[in-house]
Order: sequence, then C-alpha cells, then structure tokens
Amino acid sequence: MCASCVDACAEVMGKKNKKSLISYRFGSLSSSASLRELFRPTVLFLGILVLVGVGWFFYQISLRSSFDFEVLAHGYGVRFNKSGEVVNGYVLSVKNMSKDDLTLQFFLSNIDESVSFNHSLKEELIVPAGIVSRFPLFVRSMDVPDAKIKLQFNLQNSNDSTEKSSRKINFRIP
Repeated sequence: MCASCVDACAEVMGKKNKKSLISYRFGSLSSSASLRELFRPTVLFLGILVLVGVGWFFYQISLRSSFDFEVLAHGYGVRFNKSGEVVNGYVLSVKNMSKDDLTLQFFLSNIDESVSFNHSLKEELIVPAGIVSRFPLFVRSMDVPDAKIKLQFNLQNSNDSTEKSSRKINFRIP
C-alpha cells in the first residue's frame, strides 16, 4: 500500500494536461479540490443517517425508566375474610434497573368509582439497586360487586414524581 500508482498516474496525466484518474477523497483538501468534491451526496446522506441514528439512541435512553414491575398471583388467592370482605392476594415484582436504591410509593386507583378498596401496602417500597424485589399485596373490599372490577396499580418514584408506571388488574370475586 505505497500509493506509488497514484503519483505515477498523476504525473502521466499531468503531462497530458488532464486530471489524474486516481486520487484520494478523504484527508486534507488540496488547494485545487473544491468543497463540492468533499461533500458528495453519498457522504452527506451517510452523515445525516448516522446523526439521526445517534439522536434516536439518546432519545430512547432518555425514555428509559429506572424501574419496572409485574403483578403476579399470590398463593393466598381470592377469599372472604372474617369481616365478610373479599380479599385478593397479589405479589408486586419490582425490578430496579438503576445504579441506586429506589424508594417507591404504591397507589391503588379504582377504575369503577362505585366500589371502595383498601390495600395492605401503606409504607414506601425500598428496592436495592439492580435487584428484583417482591412485595405481597392484599386488596380488600366490603362492597362485593356483581361484575368484574378493574383496578389500576400505580408505582411512583418518591424522588422523581414524573417517573411512574401502572398496570391494570381484574379484582376477582370468589
């Protein structure tokens, strides 16, 4: 890879007062090269494509949440307790995807306002960095509905109120 052929071609073509057939496209611009030669359509297209790809990558990183959770069935199942309330058992499986410990708050939203619900997670949930933690959750209602009721389980980062995640769950009746 000595590039002697480039120099030899340039010398021969120079004697004929013509441009060399072989030349370098990248590197320092010679005084005779124009900016149009440097900014060819292919180079511009690939440059723009790379910038769009890098921008999309950083956009996706900015959307990434520091936690995720799933709602699993608890072995307790669905029962009536001594007070006549319907109790559903769940397990919140929370995955901390950040480098720091997370403190999360649990909120229960009732999609059907006609039935009132209580839950067992009154304290903040602390999930160590990079760990999946499981929290038992019991939801109970004194008002026994006739049809399926949808509940929404919400987790919110205590340090960043904009970071939230939610899941819709059916409240089952025995």
